[in-house]
Amino acid sequence: MAETGLKTGLKGTGLPLAVRGLSVGRAEGPAILDIGELDVAPGTALGIRGPSGAGKSTLLLALAGLLDGVQGTVRWGGTEITALSRSRRARFRADHLGIIFQDFLLFDELDAADNAGLAAMFRPARARPAIRAR
Repeated sequence: MAETGLKTGLKGTGLPLAVRGLSVGRAEGPAILDIGELDVAPGTALGIRGPSGAGKSTLLLALAGLLDGVQGTVRWGGTEITALSRSRRARFRADHLGIIFQDFLLFDELDAADNAGLAAMFRPARARPAIRAR
């Protein structure tokens, strides 16, 4: 596995992230991703860099609970998402995470804040103000 650089900065608000023994394998060969320990304080911006195939996207998918069959634990705040069912992970993401994929899939007509807040339109009306405030 190629080395991936992790850098943090920009303190703010949010959930703390604690990763322990995270490993994503494949049917044959070495693990795609192997993170022994990673702690990120609430609101910290995390930069991930590395060459193509180093596991950057795999790491983000695992941290968001979008991969099945990962080894180890990913804990956002008090929630260990690796122990949740698919549907509960989806609910956790909807309630706590914002994801912009590398293919972007953004609307050119909207600015960054409006693109990020667009997901609020698909939530119950009572939840929208809190989502927009974040």
